[in-house]
Amino acid sequence: MTTWSLNQNNLSNFLKQAELQPLLERESQLTYINIQADDHELPLFFVIRNKGEVLQMICYFPYQLHDEHKGATARLLHLLNRDLDIPGFGMDEEQGLIFYRLVLPCLEGQIHETLLRIYIDTIKLVCDSFSHVVGLISSGNMNLDELKKQAKKEQTNT
Repeated sequence: MTTWSLNQNNLSNFLKQAELQPLLERESQLTYINIQADDHELPLFFVIRNKGEVLQMICYFPYQLHDEHKGATARLLHLLNRDLDIPGFGMDEEQGLIFYRLVLPCLEGQIHETLLRIYIDTIKLVCDSFSHVVGLISSGNMNLDELKKQAKKEQTNT
């Protein structure tokens, strides 16, 4: 398993070699890639913290969080986190943002390529799997009771 020191340069090189087309967000100077989820392109940001001891990966959903739907959205995110093996859904009420975040500890500032790739693929899968339902609830186009009924109906049909 290949390991390397976690820093901006090595991270960008890894993302390029993995053909993930890294970009640099001008304002924050953060590296990010775009991932596909439910016909949307979502930014997945890479934040290096504690001098390379921690890598935070955070993917923002394209939905604006409205005051009247904050409670239902928070409940949905809680339910998703409860049932996922790797929970990470959250929301920023002040900025109206919904996200999925994973944090990867990097012992002695070293990161394993394979593990990083697995985490990126996990984020892609989770965001693609749940983006649509997050959009339905956060926009008010569906409430949680309707969602539960639909899920039960689909479960009995399979």
